[in-house]
Amino acid sequence: MFGLGLIKGTAIGLTGGILIGLVFKEACKQLKNKKNHRSDNSSLNENPPDDIQEVK
Repeated sequence: MFGLGLIKGTAIGLTGGILIGLVFKEACKQLKNKKNHRSDNSSLNENPPDDIQEVK
C-alpha cells in the first residue's frame, strides 16, 4: 500500500507541476504580447500623420 500511495502522490505532484508550468508560460506570453502591443501603439501616437492639421 505504501508503494501505491507513493506512485499516486508522485503522479499527482508531477501533473500539478506541469499544469502550473504551462499556465505560467502562457501568462508570460500574454504579458509579453501586451507590452509589445503597447509599445507599437505608443510609437504611432508619438508620430502623428502629416495630413492632420492643428487647430489654433
